[in-house]
Parts: sequence; C-alpha cells; structure tokens
Amino acid sequence: MTMQHESPLAVDTREAARMLGISPQHVWSLTGRRNNTLASLASTMRRRGMPAEAIEAALLQENALRCDPPLPDDEVRRIARSVARYEPSADRAAPAWQAFPPDALPKQIRRFVTAGAEAIGCDPAYLAVSSLVACAFAIGRSRCLRLKTRWREYPVLWAALVGESGTQKSPAMDLALGPLRKRQEEAFAEYEKQRKTYEEEVRQAKREKSRRSRGSASRPAEPRPPVCTRYLVSDTTCEALAPILVDNPRGLLLARDELAGWIRSQNEYKRHRGSDTANWLSTWQGGSWMIDRKGAGPLHIPEACVSILGGIQPEVLRAALGREHMHDGMAARLLLAYPPPRTRQWTEEDIPSSVLDEMDDLIGRLLALQPNEGGNGPEPVELTLSPEAKAAWREFYNRHNLLIADAHEPLRSALSKLEAYGARFALVLALCRDAAATEVAAPDVEAAARLVDWFADEARRVYAAIFPAGDGDAVAGKQAKLVDFIKRRGGAVTLRDVYTGCRWLDPQTAESALRELVAAG
Repeated sequence: MTMQHESPLAVDTREAARMLGISPQHVWSLTGRRNNTLASLASTMRRRGMPAEAIEAALLQENALRCDPPLPDDEVRRIARSVARYEPSADRAAPAWQAFPPDALPKQIRRFVTAGAEAIGCDPAYLAVSSLVACAFAIGRSRCLRLKTRWREYPVLWAALVGESGTQKSPAMDLALGPLRKRQEEAFAEYEKQRKTYEEEVRQAKREKSRRSRGSASRPAEPRPPVCTRYLVSDTTCEALAPILVDNPRGLLLARDELAGWIRSQNEYKRHRGSDTANWLSTWQGGSWMIDRKGAGPLHIPEACVSILGGIQPEVLRAALGREHMHDGMAARLLLAYPPPRTRQWTEEDIPSSVLDEMDDLIGRLLALQPNEGGNGPEPVELTLSPEAKAAWREFYNRHNLLIADAHEPLRSALSKLEAYGARFALVLALCRDAAATEVAAPDVEAAARLVDWFADEARRVYAAIFPAGDGDAVAGKQAKLVDFIKRRGGAVTLRDVYTGCRWLDPQTAESALRELVAAG
C-alpha cells in the first residue's frame, strides 16, 4: 500500500509505535493483551499531544486489524475517553471538574444523595462520599473481599471533604451519618442502664461476700462489667482508641468536622510518646496494633479497622499534610472530594421521609451482618469475584496500572492506593445491592471502576490546586494558587480581594503577581 493511499488513522498508529520506541510488529500483535496494549498506545499518543478524536480513531483501526478477537467498539471508545481526560504531557495538570457519577451508586444511596443535596444546597459529591463511608463502616469486619489467597480487602474508607467555609461540608456529613448517630445514642442509653445494673450487682456481691466470709467456702460470681457498643468516635490518639477497638472488633468510624486535628495529632503525639502514624497507616489495610500503655499493660488488636470521614479547608489541608505526610503515604490514603463552590439559594425542597427511611434501613441491614466465629475471635466472611466480575476486575486493574506507571509522585502514590479502593468500593456496592451476597458481580466492579476514575481525577485536581509545584519552584506554586483563587471567584478579583484572601502572598508580591497575570492575558 502506497503512502498516498494510507489513511491518516494508519499514520497515527505507526506514529504511536515510533513514540513507544518499539517496532510496529510488536504493537500490532495484541492477542491476549488487547486492553493493556490499546490503553498503552492511547496513553502514549495523549502524552504527545494527540487529540481525543485521533486517539479513538487510531484505536478503533488497530482493534479491527490487530486484535484477536477484536474488542467491542464501545469498549475501545471507553479506553480512548478514559485516557483523553488527562492533559497532554502534564502529570500535574488538573483535569476539569467532573460531577460525581450518581449512577455508580446503589439506588437507595443515589436517591438519598440527590434529595439531600437539593435540600442542603451542597454539591452531591459531599453527600455521596459521606454515604459511602457510612456504609463501608456499617459493614466493617463482618465481610471482606478475597482477590487472591493472601490478598483480602476490608471495607475501610478514609475520606476528606475539601472546601472553603460555608460549602456545607458539615451538614452533608451530619445527614449521611444520621442513621449511625441515632443508633449510637440508643447504644449509649442502653449502656447507661446496664452500667447502673452492674453497679448494683457489685454492691450486692460485696454484701453477699461479707455475709459468707465466715466459714463459707462458696463465693458469689463476680459481676461482669457491660461493654458499650461504639459506632462513632472523635478522639484521634491510638492509645484512646485501642480499648474501644478491643470491645468493638467490628471497627469504628472516626468522624470529625475538622479533619486537621486528626492529622496534626499524629505529629504532636509522636514527639511525646511514639509514633501514631505507623499505627494509622496499618489501620488503613486492617493491620495489627500493639499499644504499650503506661501502668496498664500492652493492648494487641490483630486487625484494627477504622474508617475516617471529615471536612477540611484547602489551605488547612496543605499545611496539615505538609512534606512529611505527602511522603509517608498518609495523604495518598485519603479519598478527596473538592467540588467548586456554589452560590446557595433558598429552596423549599426537603428530603422525603421515605428516602430517609430507605437509607436508615440500608444502614440497619449492613450493621446486622455477622462475622464467622473463628478460633481466635470473629473472622470476616469472605466474598469472592464472580467469573464475570473477575474479567471486569482484570480489565480495571490493567488499565489503572497504566495510569500509575505514567504518574509521578506524589500523585503516583495516591493512584496506587486507589487500586485497593477499587476492590473496597466493589465490596461495599455489592452488599448495598444485596446484604446476603456471597459474590461480587461484574456491575459492582464496573461501578467501582467509575468511582476510582472519579477519585483519580479529584486527586489530580486537588494536588494541582493545593500542591501546584510540589517541593520545587515556590514562586510558580504561589502563582498557580493565585490563578486557582481567581477562578474560584468567577475570574475577576480586586487587589483587596487578593490581599485578604491570599495570605500566602505579601502585598508587594500580590500586586506584582496580578500584573504578571494581566500581562500574560
């Protein structure tokens, strides 16, 4: 075939082969690795600046000519769209804001999020993320997803709702955690009754012991103190949480309006007593805790599971995480939701009681799930992937790891943790769909992959907005933050706005930076 008869699409794929630095024959031979190779081609073409339409056309041609058997065209287009979301050759470039995908949620949560966001006036992302964390906690250590013999994922989610003051982060959290707060109050009331009964039994036992002390061999049984069922906690130190976890092996949900206190407490505690950070990092994957308590002996928790949910302002997040937690893996474990601020207007919309009851019933069903009884205490019931779900997982895993390979730190670490979150989302979605499920189905994995894609975009956006220059060029970083500040205020600001709203700029630098931006258009 002569060059003049070659289609432009064929030139695109040959150019992609040249970009990859390998011969076209190797690219053309796709048997057994179709998704992986097509995604790699798309990623390379995008990094070199090819537009989405050219990438899609090139992939469709190569799929038809070289894949054996060809993938469905819709699947090829999805690969092209997924890769085309990212800016050419810009690991730190932030994609445009994408609304949270409500159709990735189970129907009960979807209705709850839609109605709740309308009533509160918040972005649906805040309520969606909060609801996912609440459901994940409710499942707790009663269930896990086994991907391989030694790879199990627990439903542990850590999420930060990022936004300036007044963006309705706290009301969204309160609404999503309502069913848990109600049950926590009921548990406290029941514990108080049991505590009073216990204290009376102790007094009776002492009187009985006194009467029988002379010449009696039998002794009354010692009353057993009651255990308080805990769902929600706010204390952030491991020493305070350890006894509560011992009594509640299913797990806990650390919920704080201001998440910065949890992040900062690790540094403060470390200086005086030892590292809380290591225990928290272990908790994210259901690892063990060993807490040495002064005068009280050690506490060992074989599988500590604590989900985390809190709000935080962008500048506070930047200061709280700092260099240390960007590199120790703490920041990478946080699922971030940072929607653009919206102007609130009064609405008569309210949440139908049927929607609230539906969400309450869902949380109740998940809390009712029971683990197996093992030789050393409760053991989670293992769910596995159905054959169709295994195929969907393989596709997600390969595609997501191509994104990881193309990323740089600290984004690379965040994307790596999202791999595990993909399995955790799939587990949560499966059990929300059917609390009696023994397998995760393909639609659960596909919906989980959509959630991972969304959180990957958010990580990219937040890192670019809050950590725009990494550890390098501080001047460029400040200017990028200023650009983000202006965009968030509709694209127009006064010098006074910058003085009062950009505390990281001194007045002289602020004026100079504004002039440079005006000159640059």
